[in-house]
Amino acid sequence: MQDQTGFTKPLGEQIPNTRHAISVSLPHWDDIVAFAAKEPWIMGMLKGGYPRFVIHKDVVAVTKLCIEMLQEQHPVIQTGVEKVSRGVGCLVFPSITYAADCQEYIARSTGSHDNEVTIRRFDFSIPRRVDPRPDGEEASRFETMDLYAVFYPEEYHDTARRFWRISGTGMSSRLAEDILRGIETKTTEHRMYDRNLSVSSSHRVLQRRIATFLHRGVPMPPVLLEDDGAVFDVVHLYPTGMAAIYSLTKILRLWGGTKAVVFGFPYDSTLRVQELFAKDHFFYGHGTADELDQLEAHLQEEKGVHSRTIQYVWCECTSNPLVHTPDLDRIRALADEYGFLVIVDDTIGTAANVNVVDVADIIVTSLSKSFNGRADAMGGSIVLNRLQTRHQAQLRRLFASEENAGYFDSSLLYHRDARQIELNSRDYLPRIAAMNANAARLVELLTPLAGPGRALQRIYYPRDDPNYQARMRPVERPRDDESGGDGFVPGYGGLFTLGFASVGVARAFFDALDVCKGSSLGAEMTLVQPYVQTVFPRKKEWAAQFGLDEAIVRCSIGVEDGAVLERIFEVAMEAAEKAFDGGPCSDPKR
Repeated sequence: MQDQTGFTKPLGEQIPNTRHAISVSLPHWDDIVAFAAKEPWIMGMLKGGYPRFVIHKDVVAVTKLCIEMLQEQHPVIQTGVEKVSRGVGCLVFPSITYAADCQEYIARSTGSHDNEVTIRRFDFSIPRRVDPRPDGEEASRFETMDLYAVFYPEEYHDTARRFWRISGTGMSSRLAEDILRGIETKTTEHRMYDRNLSVSSSHRVLQRRIATFLHRGVPMPPVLLEDDGAVFDVVHLYPTGMAAIYSLTKILRLWGGTKAVVFGFPYDSTLRVQELFAKDHFFYGHGTADELDQLEAHLQEEKGVHSRTIQYVWCECTSNPLVHTPDLDRIRALADEYGFLVIVDDTIGTAANVNVVDVADIIVTSLSKSFNGRADAMGGSIVLNRLQTRHQAQLRRLFASEENAGYFDSSLLYHRDARQIELNSRDYLPRIAAMNANAARLVELLTPLAGPGRALQRIYYPRDDPNYQARMRPVERPRDDESGGDGFVPGYGGLFTLGFASVGVARAFFDALDVCKGSSLGAEMTLVQPYVQTVFPRKKEWAAQFGLDEAIVRCSIGVEDGAVLERIFEVAMEAAEKAFDGGPCSDPKR
């Protein structure tokens, strides 16, 4: 492990203790509430945070630099922003496509005039390591890279930040770090940086590894085994998991049909992307058999009465945070009958544990989570699954179309992030095995303590979900070293969620739990958060109708010693039961 954990970190400390950590310690329930409300006292104490929600300090520095450069070039800024006395706002993107989308979103959301929101290109010199020489030494060079800054009146900053947060398309903290290093380093050696030719060896290894894990234990299409180029056609890399979701939604705007369907999970950002950027959408937030009946009735009506069909159904295996998997076999059957695409997000189940290539046309994964496993890099992937042949030719044409060119360039995943994820994912299978085992051990410990009328009322865990079990991979000897070690046994993942009797009881448990507490999941260190308090602080009633009670605590279990974790959870449960029996934290309003 990079950062030995098992004990609560101080408020505001990065998790892990690295420059590019993607989580931050919020050790008490009141810290979570204050963070969700963006109270100034706590925001000023944070040394980091999840990059879509807390902009990294290096990204902030580059943003300020772009504003300074703009003001130096144009003392009287001719963009309309001089009308706003509070000044200029700015966000920086790695591609013109994402910057233009941000510009359009701000203009559409605010009703701004054409000259109020503008884009400017800035050329920066960045130090870039190249592939090792035959002697094993690494060489470095400086290259020129284009960044695209969106400028707007400062009063539009909340709107601009909303696009940054929902789309996940902002610049990487490692890219920002390199820009700042390049400015500090004087050099005369420069080379132009062509994004379309910049896919590194790390990108290629990642693409191959992702395809291999997805097909582990199932037949690999011969073209994927024999032709490396074919892998790069079907595995696309992105700067974040949400950028993959956003880019796929934009690509599929040219797909036939009239509506998108989000089925079986109310995850806010994915749903928001469909609301804002899909043609139209339907939402089924429970993923039950009854809702599948409703979906089938809707499909029949669309086809029979209106001669229309939906575009695609988006679902998870398994869902966050209630770890529910819909009946993907039935969804596949409906897709074959009505012609829509099936998109599956396998981030929570992980490709190590579940096989979705039998049901999904497209597989989307947040590489920031279990695949990377260290909570120190962001990334995402889209895989066009060649085992589902009906739409693959059309999908490949869509991904190769000039109109979509800005949404499928794998070099959008910055090369240093690709390298970090490649290094971290080398122990993917043994790490997932340890998470599976630790989570199963803790669920076994907690199950006798849970039930109606008790402090812990319910444990959400896919062990008893037949739809999850139907997707579990067989136990099989991997084909080669690229797939990891021998003898991996698929399990139920490292995530479970605890439902407590009240907010007061959940608070007592959370505050007493001596592990890392903060956002993100799938890391090698255990990470726990009160999900609704963090994700839906202003939409609690809406979330509750989908089973997301404000007294749930999501637990992403790491690879720490299992016996140590057991004792930590036992102590926290003692605090919860004391609060439930009338202790000082028993008031559900607290």
